Amino acid sequence: MKVIDFTYKQTNSFSNLIIDLNEGSKSIKPFINRNFDIKNIPEQIQEKSKQSINRNAIVEALKNQYKGINTTNEVESNIDKLMLENTFTISAGHQLCLFTGPLYYLYKIISVLNLTEQLNLKYPTYNFIPVYWMGSEDHDFEEINHFNVFSKKICWNKKTNSQAVGRMKTENLLDVFNDFRQVLGNSEHANALLKLFKDAYLQNKTMAFSQRFLVNNLFGKYGLLCLDSDDEILKNNFVSFVKKDVLKSSYKQLISNTSFKLDKDYHSQAYARNINHFYINRKGVRSRIYKDYNTFNLLKQKTSFTDREIEQEIENNPKSFSQNVLIRALFKEFTLPNLVTIGGGGELAYWLQMKDVFAKEKVVFPMLKLRNSALIIDKVNVKKLHKLNIEITEIFKNKDELISNHIKQKSSSLNLISERKLLEEAFRSIEAKVIDETLKRTIKAEKQKNLNSLNILEKKLIKNEKKVYEESIKQIESIKDKLFPNNILQERCVNFSQFYLNYGDMFVDDLKKAFQKDREFSLILID
Repeated sequence: MKVIDFTYKQTNSFSNLIIDLNEGSKSIKPFINRNFDIKNIPEQIQEKSKQSINRNAIVEALKNQYKGINTTNEVESNIDKLMLENTFTISAGHQLCLFTGPLYYLYKIISVLNLTEQLNLKYPTYNFIPVYWMGSEDHDFEEINHFNVFSKKICWNKKTNSQAVGRMKTENLLDVFNDFRQVLGNSEHANALLKLFKDAYLQNKTMAFSQRFLVNNLFGKYGLLCLDSDDEILKNNFVSFVKKDVLKSSYKQLISNTSFKLDKDYHSQAYARNINHFYINRKGVRSRIYKDYNTFNLLKQKTSFTDREIEQEIENNPKSFSQNVLIRALFKEFTLPNLVTIGGGGELAYWLQMKDVFAKEKVVFPMLKLRNSALIIDKVNVKKLHKLNIEITEIFKNKDELISNHIKQKSSSLNLISERKLLEEAFRSIEAKVIDETLKRTIKAEKQKNLNSLNILEKKLIKNEKKVYEESIKQIESIKDKLFPNNILQERCVNFSQFYLNYGDMFVDDLKKAFQKDREFSLILID
C-alpha cells in the first residue's frame, strides 16, 4: 500500500468544528478538558487516577460477556491487567452494525489499536488497553441492518418494534447469508468471509454476542476488548446518575447551556431532554421516558410509574434503564479508566456538549481524538485517472469540476483565459484615463458584467463540447461513483469484505500499517 496524505479541509467532507478540534483551536477549548497530544497523556493519567474506578466490576462483566467465545492470550492478558491501578484504556464506541457495516467501523477500531501500541512504547510503566465500547442498546435497526458490497445492499429484513439491537436474536439471517454468498462467489477468501458470517450470525445468539464474536475474530490477536454497556454489573454502579437524570432532570439545563455556547460558532449534535434515559422492557423494547404531571410514562409502552415506583425500579432493575447518546458518554467515562476517546466527526461533536456535566459529576473528561479516515483506490482506477490526465490528488473535486477541467484540457478553444486577460487589460486602460470616481465605479461594474458574460459563454461551450467527450465523461463519472458511492465518502458506505475478497487477512494488517503514522486523511493506493 502507498499512502498519500491530505488535510481534512482538502477533502471538503469535514465540518469546521472537527477541523478546529483536530487543530486545537481556541474556540474549542471551553468545551474540552485538554487537547489530544501524546505529550499530554501523563497529565491525563494523573487526573484520571484520582477518579474512583470499580475495576472488579469491569473485569467481572468482561469475563461473563466472553463466555462461549475462544479468546486469545492477548485478550485474556488485557482483561487481567485491568485490575491493576497503572492500567488505562483507549476506547471507541459504535453501534452493532451487521458484519461491521461501513469501512469506518474498522478504521475506528484500528485507530484505537495503533494509539494503544504507541502509548505502550512511549510510557512503559503503564499498561494501555484497547476497548471497543459496544453500543448495543440503540434501537434504530434501520441504521445497522445492512451492509454494501460491490454496490449491492445486503439487508436483514426483520420487524423489531424498537427493540434494543444487542438483545435481539440473530434469527432469519439465512437469506442474508445466501445473498452475501451470491455476491462473493467461491474463492478462498470468499469462503473465509462466509464462514465468519455463518459462525457469527447463524447460531441464533444475541446480536451483542454475534458482534463480539465477529470483532474478536478480526481483532482478538491485538488484544482488543469488547465491552457491552448493556450489563447489569456495570449499570448497578451507575444508579445514582440514573436517579439524578430521571427523577430530578439534573442534566437538561447543563447540557442546554453548553449547547447554546457551542451553537454560537458551530452546531450542537444532540438534543438534551428533561429525561435522557430510555426504558427497556422484558421483550427488549426501548422506549423514551417522559413525565406528565406526576406520572412517568413510556412513549411506546402502555406503562406508567409514580415517583416512588420508578425510583424503586431504578434501584431493583437498573439494567432496564438505557442512556441516550449524551449520557452514554458519561456512563462510559464513569465506568472505564479511560484516557482517550476516539470517534468520527458527528460523534465527537456531541461529546463537546457534555463538558459541564462531567465537571459537575467529577468524572474526568477524556481527550478526544478523531479516528483515521481514508479513501482506498486500486491500480485499475489509478490507471484510468492517468489516462484521463487527472491527478490522483484531484479526486476530491466534485464530478462537474473534474469533467469541466478535463474538457478544457482537451479543447484549448474552450479556454477563455487569454480573452479574460484581454478584457481586463482593456478595462484597466479605460479606467486609467478617468479621474471621476463615479465613472470609475461604472467602468468596474461594466467590466464585471462582461466577465460574467464570458463565464456564461464558457459554460455553454463546455456543455456543447461534452457531447464530443461523452466516453471520457462516462469514465470520470464511473470512477467518482465507485470511489464516492451516493456522493459520500467511501468509508461511510462500502463494507470491508469488498477488499478482503482480494487480500484476505492481510487487508486488516495492511490498513493498520497504513494508519500508523498520525495522519489526517489518507488516500491509500492498493495493487
